[in-house]
Amino acid sequence: MTERMTRGSIGFSANSPALSIERTGLTRVTLSDWANIATIVTAAAVIVAILSFIGDRSQRHREFESLYVQRYWAIHDRQSAGVRLGQNEKLRKADRALALDYLRLCEDELEIRKLGLVTNRTWKVWADAIESGIATPVSRELIDERPGELHHVRQFAQDHRDPYTGWKLWAKWNGL
Repeated sequence: MTERMTRGSIGFSANSPALSIERTGLTRVTLSDWANIATIVTAAAVIVAILSFIGDRSQRHREFESLYVQRYWAIHDRQSAGVRLGQNEKLRKADRALALDYLRLCEDELEIRKLGLVTNRTWKVWADAIESGIATPVSRELIDERPGELHHVRQFAQDHRDPYTGWKLWAKWNGL
């Protein structure tokens, strides 16, 4: 077997059992070189996959949070004009039911925050809205009438603390 290879040919060399390609008269790419190239390509693919995952995660958060915003506006749009303007001291039965729907929405929002599914940025907005919404006399009355439900709302009304109790590193990784 001859050691001579033509430029750009692929073959086995008598001195090196490794598959090689003669690229120039002086340099050969060996299997270990190919392994190094494959490692670099794999690392680049992993980085691209991580960046893609982070982008997808942010999009999922926005879509998920959007569902709760839509629920809020659906409740808000069904309120009577007097309630929206703060003119009614005594609520009609339908508006009282909407106030309960709002408290249940708040309960869901507090629960998903506790699970780490709401970003910090969104939580800051929601926390202020929940705090003002559950501070009304009607809300307090509805909460007190239902000792078996609205646990997260009741807790938040007492301590005003963020219900998320997970690890900060985990929160950072999950885009919170």
